[in-house]
Amino acid sequence: MKRTVSIPVNLPRERFLLLMGFCADIFNQHVDWALMGTVEQAAVNLPDVTALVG
Repeated sequence: MKRTVSIPVNLPRERFLLLMGFCADIFNQHVDWALMGTVEQAAVNLPDVTALVG
């Protein structure tokens, strides 16, 4: 069973809304990219992950 706890905090509204807008933009761009093409197109457009890790 999972439980959640709510802890009220006072966050600066301007900074929090800016962060949420930034996250929403990243999410929307990712969804647009995912809907654009097929797996083959993704393989061409994405960098080689092994080169980044190794």
